[in-house]
Amino acid sequence: MSEKYVDIGNRLGYVRNYILNMTQEYMSEKLGISVEYYRLLEKGRYLPNMDVIHMLHMIYEDIDYILFGEKTYESEFADVLRGVSESRRENICNILIFKMRGILNQNESEEYDDRNEEYDKTLVTVIRENSQRELTPDDRLREILLGEHNYGNVNGSKINHEKLSNEEIAKDMNKSQRTITRWLNGKATLKSDMVMTICKKYGYAPSYVLFGELNSHSRIDRYYEMLTHEQKEKIMEFAQLLVKYI
Repeated sequence: MSEKYVDIGNRLGYVRNYILNMTQEYMSEKLGISVEYYRLLEKGRYLPNMDVIHMLHMIYEDIDYILFGEKTYESEFADVLRGVSESRRENICNILIFKMRGILNQNESEEYDDRNEEYDKTLVTVIRENSQRELTPDDRLREILLGEHNYGNVNGSKINHEKLSNEEIAKDMNKSQRTITRWLNGKATLKSDMVMTICKKYGYAPSYVLFGELNSHSRIDRYYEMLTHEQKEKIMEFAQLLVKYI
């Protein structure tokens, strides 16, 4: 029995009993699983599988609290992206993330210049060409890992430029290199334990990875918090332009 699963089980029991006011029998019925299996989840014997996590999210929105014990708050971009469709929002967020990566990769002593319009146009074109369908949780996870592999990952308050090979990723997640390679190539789907490992390792919230929710633990907000006040103002202006023209 994993200690982290016990914590998840305890939080699950707390939400069921004190927030949702449900019995174990009724909760298991809502989740579409047997009451025996549900009781084992509350005891921490197992990690909820992907189907159960999706059903939990339908019953109780704050899935990040159940899985990680962390509360999430509204995204800094909530107002500017309010009312934008999910597909457009994904496009805009990807462009802003690439933009902020460029800013953070600059020398700290350099001033932030006005955006390079040609560079911005290239970003828009690339994202548009590669975002013609709704992203799945596996798409987001692949995007995270491939992003870490190619650009370096965000760690705390700075970008860590240490690159990761498929072999190193597999070792970190205690999986075979073949499993990771098949998944990165879109030939396999990750199970909940691997999703949790990736979220924890790179600091992303399950609500963002699994459901595409924008909140204080989403990818775009993590980069935004690393910017200076002036850079944040520039990015927010850029975000408003993207909403207007994309």
